[in-house]
Amino acid sequence: GKNTARVAQLVRAFDSHSKGPWFKSRREHFMYYSLPRATVWNIVTYLYLTLASLASMPYLVRGLGVESFALYTLLIATLIFLSACDLGLPASVVRALSRAHGDLSQQRRIWGTSFWLYTAVGCVAASAVFLAARLFHAPLLLGLLVSLLAFVNALLAHFTLLFQAEGHFGL
Repeated sequence: GKNTARVAQLVRAFDSHSKGPWFKSRREHFMYYSLPRATVWNIVTYLYLTLASLASMPYLVRGLGVESFALYTLLIATLIFLSACDLGLPASVVRALSRAHGDLSQQRRIWGTSFWLYTAVGCVAASAVFLAARLFHAPLLLGLLVSLLAFVNALLAHFTLLFQAEGHFGL
């Protein structure tokens, strides 16, 4: 369609002027041009999350109370620590999915395995956060909510991998 014709036109322009990269496929072209846009969107996202966190703190302190808020931040810190211990799983899945580009059955197998691995990671993270909540004598509901957040965080991490593997960079 129009996009394919536009990509072909850009590739010819780059090739004829030797000023830009030679794109072997539409996928490479998309990855090259979406990187600056993805960078801007990532910065905007981080700024938004930072501002939202700062704006929500007074409401959380008022709603939870100082002691429960302190436990909440401790549980979130535990969750962040567990998120940092990913053992290279996201990079491995992205690499495997990228290498299997075009082989739908191989991609489905990798995607299914990744889903169950991330489900297991989510269960372990949720259990660890819940045990930490019980260890710190946090209210049961708070422990359950942050544990659920840990599980959902793992599953969301899984679902972003396909976009990364395909070169969409979250856009």
